[in-house]
Amino acid sequence: TTIFDFMEEVIKQNKELEKLHKELGSVAQSNATSIHPTGVGPSGPPTNAGSFIKSKGKATAGATKTKTIRSAIEKLKNTIKKMKG
Repeated sequence: TTIFDFMEEVIKQNKELEKLHKELGSVAQSNATSIHPTGVGPSGPPTNAGSFIKSKGKATAGATKTKTIRSAIEKLKNTIKKMKG
């Protein structure tokens, strides 16, 4: 296993983590605005909608940070390759 293999695995895992952050954000957004049927008609938005919105914000920030880390690793990998010749 080379440093490049390791970096490729980190990049791959990083991409998966970014997808999970985005999925979590989508679920949080959906839950914040969901209306559920009840015996007397539909309910209003959930009383804890603010918590879902906060979770969405954290997920969006996590996805952005993950992407930034991946970009830095990719740049580092390219720099090492250039040095190697």
